[in-house]
Amino acid sequence: MFNIKVHRVFFWAIMFFLLIFFTITMIHTQKRNLQDGVDSSKQHINVDEKLDPRDFGAVGDGITDDTKALQAWLNAPGKNKVLKNGVFKITSGLLSSKPGSTITSDGAVILAGSPNIIMLTVKGKHSLVSVELDGNNQAAGGILIQGAECTVKNSKITNFYGSNQTAYGIKSQTSEGILIEDNTISSIKGTKNGKLGDNIGASRAILVTSKEAATKQNIVRNNTISGVTGEEGDAIQFLFNNGESPFLNAQGIIQGNTIKNSNRRAIKIQASNVKILNNKHVNTLTIKLLPNASNLIDIIQSNNIVVQGNTLDATHFLGISISGKFNNKASGILIKSNVIKGGVTLSGGNRVTTNGIYWNNIKDSSILSNSISGTVFPISGSNGTNLIISNNRFWGGVKSNPAINIVSSNSKITIYNNKQMSSNRLEFIKNYAQN
Repeated sequence: MFNIKVHRVFFWAIMFFLLIFFTITMIHTQKRNLQDGVDSSKQHINVDEKLDPRDFGAVGDGITDDTKALQAWLNAPGKNKVLKNGVFKITSGLLSSKPGSTITSDGAVILAGSPNIIMLTVKGKHSLVSVELDGNNQAAGGILIQGAECTVKNSKITNFYGSNQTAYGIKSQTSEGILIEDNTISSIKGTKNGKLGDNIGASRAILVTSKEAATKQNIVRNNTISGVTGEEGDAIQFLFNNGESPFLNAQGIIQGNTIKNSNRRAIKIQASNVKILNNKHVNTLTIKLLPNASNLIDIIQSNNIVVQGNTLDATHFLGISISGKFNNKASGILIKSNVIKGGVTLSGGNRVTTNGIYWNNIKDSSILSNSISGTVFPISGSNGTNLIISNNRFWGGVKSNPAINIVSSNSKITIYNNKQMSSNRLEFIKNYAQN
């Protein structure tokens, strides 16, 4: 009995001394943290915790400048960033650098409060962005992606304005792949200076670009785009350019996008290996708002291109253009099963849709099974070699002009089973070339 009591006393004595030891250790650690400026209550934040930017001083009233608070929120531990309920004004661009970050809006809008800023730049690879941005007709850029294999999805991007620079909704600037899908982009506009091709007045809803060939796929699909205007309003552009011709391999897919009221082009391609599938273009702009209207799908110095299943309202526009260089013809192009509706009424100030499909300086390519209505020349081209034109169907048009117009300097052009479905043309095929 005596031994048992001794053991109990000994046991409780040890427990007492251990308790004192741990208490002293904790007090010492807290003092040291305070001396080092560290709040111990925040040392063990779960890296997946959904932090509220209001914890960093954000207000979200659309008036207060929340730039510093939102940047602190992005810099804080944790990769899952959720912006909830409010209008958060920023006066300079935000930056996300952490790989694997997720940045989403839940009832919240980020509002630009200064001109010419890029609202959100993402450098961390494998990031996911799903936000609502309002450029307030001040910011020039919405989302700039520079990290590899990122995704921009279900974002709403509106009211961007480029003053002496390109305006854009989403821009990918990497050779390592991007997925841009299910976004709504509207009202992208650039200033005018009277010069085309200098990027001043250029506006893009989506721009995918790199100075190197793509190592991963670049996919733009199921986006809804409206109101891309200014001097050169193109809804979607791929530009993979190292200064040489043809343009570089983009491993691109542009699919299922709905485009309304882009005042120059729907899709501009300066990149090889791109598929343009099942996109739709609608136009309700009057001719006065379309001074620089061009080819709705414009393929420039690019090889291995598929343009298939697209529906194009080409009233006041041209349809599809494919072009290479005289000494370096573009090749491997398939234009198939597209529906092109033009407008050839000359009265009432309407612009003529001259060409449904036009080629210049291409080879080893095919134009198959397209439906083209209301154009002067449904299919026309020059400087082509080894082309197949077959199973295309034409409606309406100008009676005095041929449906298929083979201009000079073409060779090895195979034409068969094409048909004028309504109205008559005095000449179905006009061939100026010697095959």
